[in-house]
Amino acid sequence: MPEVVCQSCNASFEIARGVSGSVHCPRCCARFAVQGEPEGREDASLASFLLTTFLVSQFLLATVLILLFLSQGPDDSKETRARAGAINVGKALRAYAQDRGGVYPDSLDRVTHTDRKGGAYLDPEGLLDPWGNRYKVDYAGPQHDGREPDVYTTSPEGRLIGNW
Repeated sequence: MPEVVCQSCNASFEIARGVSGSVHCPRCCARFAVQGEPEGREDASLASFLLTTFLVSQFLLATVLILLFLSQGPDDSKETRARAGAINVGKALRAYAQDRGGVYPDSLDRVTHTDRKGGAYLDPEGLLDPWGNRYKVDYAGPQHDGREPDVYTTSPEGRLIGNW
């Protein structure tokens, strides 16, 4: 609370924050004018500071997220496409085998052709990864505990990308 000094008796006393106008001295009862700080000004300043701090932190967070998103280069999206392609080849192999009593094709090319039992399960371009290499198949399916074939490729950096 602000402290004021009586102009008549030099007594000091406290007044409530935000008081303006005339006040009475409790000691000598003299009346004099005071001009106080408007009530709530400190609260408004604090609220303004907190809002500004919040907005700046949100801006920084958004900037970091945008930079992270932009830092994912085209190779990241190629790896995502490679994984999706491996999954699609795996689905084509399963559909082929389902139409033929559980027997998988001896060549990946067979899933791109139509015969009397069904097909084509995949376009020929679907057998190529984003780098132009053919997907490979391990019919033993170790990544799937033998339940289905593993379809995979290798990125130029040497990362194995598959349908698991």
